[in-house]
Amino acid sequence: MIIQYENMLQFIRNNRKFFMILFAICGIALIISLGLPGMSRGGRGGGSFVSGTVAKVASQEVSVRELQYDLMRRDEQFQKSYGSKATDPAQKGMIEQFRKMMINPDRALDEIVQRKVFFHLFEEQNMQVSKGAIRSQIEQLPYFQKNGAFDADLYRKLVTVPFEFENNLRNDLKSERVIQPFALVGSLLNNGEVEIARALSKKKIFETLQVSPKIIKTAVTVSPSEVTALVADSKKDADLQNFYNKNIKNYKKPEEVSANHILIKVEKNQEAAAESKIKDIQKEIKDGKISFEDAAKKYSQDLSNAPRGGALGYFAHGVMDPEFEKAAFALSKPNDVSNVVKSSFGFHLIKLIDKKAAVNTGYADVKNNLAKDYLENQKKAALLKEIVSKWMKSKNGPDAAQVKAYGLAWTKASPWDVGQGRLASLGENDIKSSELLALKKQSPLLPRAIEQGNDLVLVRFVSESDEPVKVEDVAFQKSIRVLELYFTKYKKNLEEEKKIVKSDKLIAEVKKSLQL
Repeated sequence: MIIQYENMLQFIRNNRKFFMILFAICGIALIISLGLPGMSRGGRGGGSFVSGTVAKVASQEVSVRELQYDLMRRDEQFQKSYGSKATDPAQKGMIEQFRKMMINPDRALDEIVQRKVFFHLFEEQNMQVSKGAIRSQIEQLPYFQKNGAFDADLYRKLVTVPFEFENNLRNDLKSERVIQPFALVGSLLNNGEVEIARALSKKKIFETLQVSPKIIKTAVTVSPSEVTALVADSKKDADLQNFYNKNIKNYKKPEEVSANHILIKVEKNQEAAAESKIKDIQKEIKDGKISFEDAAKKYSQDLSNAPRGGALGYFAHGVMDPEFEKAAFALSKPNDVSNVVKSSFGFHLIKLIDKKAAVNTGYADVKNNLAKDYLENQKKAALLKEIVSKWMKSKNGPDAAQVKAYGLAWTKASPWDVGQGRLASLGENDIKSSELLALKKQSPLLPRAIEQGNDLVLVRFVSESDEPVKVEDVAFQKSIRVLELYFTKYKKNLEEEKKIVKSDKLIAEVKKSLQL
C-alpha cells in the first residue's frame, strides 16, 4: 500500500481541507465561520415567521423558523454580492430571476435535510463529544485569539448564543469522527489505482474538421416526378414535417422593421439637458436644415451606428429596448420620423426605412416546394458522405491539399481530459470519452464522422502531455466516491423507511411569507 494504515491518522490531520470538502458533499459546512448561527451578526431582515415543523428526519426536526432564517441569510448574502450590480431595468430583471432561483425554499430545505440526515447518523452511532474537547477546539480557533492566545472576553463579545455555537461545534467534531473511516478507505491505495489516475489525467489535444454540404458545388437536380412521388408517399410525411420544423425560419418569419436612429445619452443628473438637445436636433431636421442621416453622423452618441447615418438594419420584436421598439413598430410609412423617445439608453429620434410583414406559411401551403428542398438536401448529404467516407480510409483523414481545395480548416480544441466529458462543441451523446481515450499517434482519426445537423465532423488526435499526479489527490477522490455512495444509500434507506417527511403545506406558507 502506498499510504500505510499506521499513517492514516497523520493523513487525516494533514488534510483538514479534505474534511471540509467532504462535509460540503453532505450539505454540512464546518461550523467555525463568523457568519453561522451563534456568532454575532446584523439584523435578520424582514418576513413574518410561521410556526411548525416543515420536515423531519427520524427524530431530527426542521422547524419553519429554521428554514425561513436559512432563506433570509441566503438572501442577505445574495444582496451583498449582487444587489448593487444592476445598472438598468434589464439587468435588474435578470438579477431578480437569479435571486429567486438561488433563494429557493425547496432547494434550501433539501440542503437542511441533508444535514439532518448526517446528524441522525451521529445519533445512531451514539457519538459523544466531551465539554473538554469542545473547549479545546474553541481555544484553538483564530477568531478568539489575541496575541497568539485564547481571549475569553473576545469569545463572549463575538458569540452571542454560546449554547447554539457550541452545539454546532459539537456536530462539527462528530462529523470528523464519522468521516475518519472514509479517509482511511481513501488512504489505502495500490499502485494500479495511481497508474490509472495518471493515465486518465493526461491532457490530450484533438482537432476537428467540420464539413458542410455547402462544399458540394456540383448541381443536384430533382425531377418533378420525384417531387410528386415524395408528396404522395404518406410514409414520408413525418420526414417532411420534421424537415419543415428544422428549417422553419425559411417559411415563417416575424414582422421586422429597418430603422435609423439618433441617440443622446443621459449623463448623471443631466436628463433635462439631454432632452433639450434631442429636441433641438428634431427641430433642425424638421426645418430642413439637416437630413436625418447627417444629423445622426453629427450628433448621435451611438458611435457604432452614427457613421452609417444611424442605420440599425432589420430587427424583430423582442430585440430592442421596449420603449424604442414600441415607437419603431408604430411608424407606418418609410421616412416617417418618431417623436422624441426615452429608453433605458437615453433619448432617441427614430426614422423608419422599411417594414416587412410577418411571413407565416403553413406546412400544407409549401409542401411541394418543401419536398423539392428536402430531396436536394438528401442528395447533397449523400454526396457529402461519399467524399468523407473516402477521407476516412486514410489514417490521418484528408490531406492538406484536399482540405484547402474545399476551403476547410482543422480547428484545435482546448486541452481535454476524461473529467471534462465534452470536447469542443461536441456533446457527450455525440462522442464518448472512451472513444477519445482510444485515439493515439498510431491511429489518430476517429473511425466515424459525427453528424451535427447537416454537417459532418471529423475528429483526430494531435498530442498529449503527462500531468503530475499527487497520491493525496487520488486518495481524496477515492474517499469522496466512497462517502457519496455510502451517504446516498443511507439517505435512501431512511426514505424507504418513511423516516424523511416534508410538509408541502408549510413549504407553501414559507414561500408566501417571503413573497417567493
